[in-house]
Amino acid sequence: MKKILLKAAVYILVFISSVLVFGHIFSRRQTNITVDMDPASQPVIYMSIGDITYNPLFGYSSQRDISYDRDTLTYMDEGRRVSLVINSFGEKVSAASYELRNIEDNRLIEEGVAELFLNNIGNMTAKIGLKDLYKTGAEYSMAIKLNMEDGRDIYYYTRVIAGDSELAYNKIAYAKFFHEALFDRKTADAIKKHLETNSSLSDNSTFAHVDIHSSFSQVTYGELEVIPYGDPLITLHEDCGPNATICIDYMLRSGYGMDMTAYKAHEAITVRYTDKGVYIMAYDRTMEEIADPTDMCVNDKIILGIADEHPEMMESEEGGCVAFVSGGRLFEYNEGSGKLASVYSFYDYGVFDVRNINSKHDIRILRVEDNGDMVFAVYGYMNRGDHEGDIGICVYEYEDSINSIKEVLYIPYEKSPDILLEEAGRLLYMNDNSHLYFTMENSVFRIDLGEKTIRTTGMYWSGDVIQTSEDQRYIVTITEDTGELSRDLAVTDLNNETSVIVSAGTGEYIRFLGFIGEDMIYGVARQEDLQTETSGNLLFPMYRICICDGTGKLLTYYEKEGYYVTEAEVKGNMIFLSRLTGTTGSYAPALEDTITSMSEDQTGRNYLSVAVIDKYERYVQIQTRNSIKVNNLKVTTPGEIMTEEVAVLNPDLSEDLRRFYVFDARGGCRIYLSESAAVKNAYECGGTAIEENGNVIWKYSSRKTVNQIMDIVATETAEGETPLSVCMDVMMSHEGILRNSELLLGGGSSISDILQENMDKVTVLDLTGCTLDQLFYYLDRDIPVMALMQGGGAVLITGHNEKELVILDPASGELYKKDISKMEDVFENNGNQFITYAYAGSEIWADKM
Repeated sequence: MKKILLKAAVYILVFISSVLVFGHIFSRRQTNITVDMDPASQPVIYMSIGDITYNPLFGYSSQRDISYDRDTLTYMDEGRRVSLVINSFGEKVSAASYELRNIEDNRLIEEGVAELFLNNIGNMTAKIGLKDLYKTGAEYSMAIKLNMEDGRDIYYYTRVIAGDSELAYNKIAYAKFFHEALFDRKTADAIKKHLETNSSLSDNSTFAHVDIHSSFSQVTYGELEVIPYGDPLITLHEDCGPNATICIDYMLRSGYGMDMTAYKAHEAITVRYTDKGVYIMAYDRTMEEIADPTDMCVNDKIILGIADEHPEMMESEEGGCVAFVSGGRLFEYNEGSGKLASVYSFYDYGVFDVRNINSKHDIRILRVEDNGDMVFAVYGYMNRGDHEGDIGICVYEYEDSINSIKEVLYIPYEKSPDILLEEAGRLLYMNDNSHLYFTMENSVFRIDLGEKTIRTTGMYWSGDVIQTSEDQRYIVTITEDTGELSRDLAVTDLNNETSVIVSAGTGEYIRFLGFIGEDMIYGVARQEDLQTETSGNLLFPMYRICICDGTGKLLTYYEKEGYYVTEAEVKGNMIFLSRLTGTTGSYAPALEDTITSMSEDQTGRNYLSVAVIDKYERYVQIQTRNSIKVNNLKVTTPGEIMTEEVAVLNPDLSEDLRRFYVFDARGGCRIYLSESAAVKNAYECGGTAIEENGNVIWKYSSRKTVNQIMDIVATETAEGETPLSVCMDVMMSHEGILRNSELLLGGGSSISDILQENMDKVTVLDLTGCTLDQLFYYLDRDIPVMALMQGGGAVLITGHNEKELVILDPASGELYKKDISKMEDVFENNGNQFITYAYAGSEIWADKM
């Protein structure tokens, strides 16, 4: 009987244990159901011009305002038709429609249905015929909506223009020829004449970045023996007069079969097409290797190959795990488990799909744990997956032990992906308390990932750049907005969430100069040493340069009797100091000096290095702290855990700010708070500056040989007037507005405010600090430029030829010509204070072209 009872007890225990074990397993499986990322499912629309397919348009899941987009410019043909091709990738499209709107105020101009036809290779085509409602040379926004048979509506956007489509075709065709010649030895010599090879301006030791100053061998890929595969994606980015910027994205490969290596490349080509010939004004190319994960690890190195030498990378506290981004993919190497995980990527290795190589997104690593767990963010345009066709920030958790990722947070964004890349690139940091800090619209926000709550921090940046350390842990702000002079700096540690104030001494001012690693560099100047230069700029001679840690503790300082520092530039672990010598009021240039920072010992850690490997030139690699057991290495691709609901948080962006956006020739974006800074940057990068509503305030273009505003004539100063009020009266009269500026100035308003309040069809621009080269853009469009002089004087620049400016001087009552170089000196000695305006609307601009 005892045996029977004992057996029964054993059976019962086994049964209960089995239920508990299987229940746990079942529960765990239910909690962690993982799936592969959904493939891209949206069609791609291409525009057509002649026999060239260009301007690939990627879909959006909802309607959006494209005032901030400068990606593509599409030409109507002579019959005011827009031709397009739809690659549906097997998805069923039931109908297509379009809308044409004014860019600046989003006013609907025209809408209609696009009739679809099937071509002989399985793609759909359409020709959208537009009404005669558009001004030649004006840009408009076009939205194309595809109705899918599965019920989805997908939206596509481009700028359209009625203009010389034949000239546009010729520019695009020549850029295409230049691109194809790179891979054809027979025709490559034809492009050699366009290069401006200069080894002092370009690095000929890497294929990761080449430009018009690189050698012919470097531009034509040297001995790499690469060939393109797949069709290149050709985009007309900007077009202004004879100049156009065309971007080309494409894939490359070298070798075959098991020895094949893949790359992706991006080219920006500025073509000038004239009656005298065709010229390449600028050429810029980036290239990145897309390494095969199974071949990345060799001995004690992870090979990234031809790539940017400063990739996103983070290691765990003990260094046993290192995460990095390569070829647009997030990886993690876990030394303890002997595993290389391809954690996140829109691109599937070896699969060519143009939707997956669209590069309007980036990845930020937020935390790496010693057990291999990781938190990271993907931000920008989402190529595929649950947020396909959306713009925003996704935060994910990667759990190494179960080889899976889980989305925990999503922040939607309404403007362009280019702007979000710039916004999130400025600050996206998570501390040890799982508080995520990021910046949008000049404000710093904090998200509690545990509570899924968001709030503003009260921190903001008032300059054109937010000041953060390399790892973004520390932020530096001035305690009050006092222009160029400040007595205090606030250093905020986002990890500890504490702030300290670093102050100058009595009678001194302080200036932030940058970071070297996590340490802050600042300079101190005595009030009596400051002086205003003849250009109007403040000379800030710093007698002491200090380096302090995040707590404000002084680590070291630089000070030499009789020497003053004016600028500091960080390169690696060196700080290069531009210096003056002399005494107050009498300074002379001195030789540059340096400060060397003690670099962190890399022994036992993972770190980036560069090796030179024959035909591949500079190869980027991660030196691991120990050798990798390659034969036992496991290469994995995590699945994504299905979650019922993801927290969606929207930051409060209600603060009304005047911001300017500069889009460079490569499609990148920079954000500025002053119009002068935006115009200067657009000039330097050959780009376009727009204001908040999408209106263009400056665009890269060629200077005319001669132009003069003929309706502005000699005007003298009458009794009760000043040269300043006369210049203002003439500017407004040129736009058909009659006002008494002397009376308005007596009311206490600023010059810019008076002009803006009385000229409602323009945007008034204070371009103090800009140069004449940047101002010719306005003169060539019959827009006068006012130059302010010391003592309250002013003159009006109304035209130019190759050597002279046309000047209206109300003080003398004359309209005369003066040598450009001499006037440059005059304006510089008066502080380069310029006021002009841009037309508030593409249609008005078109009348002035």
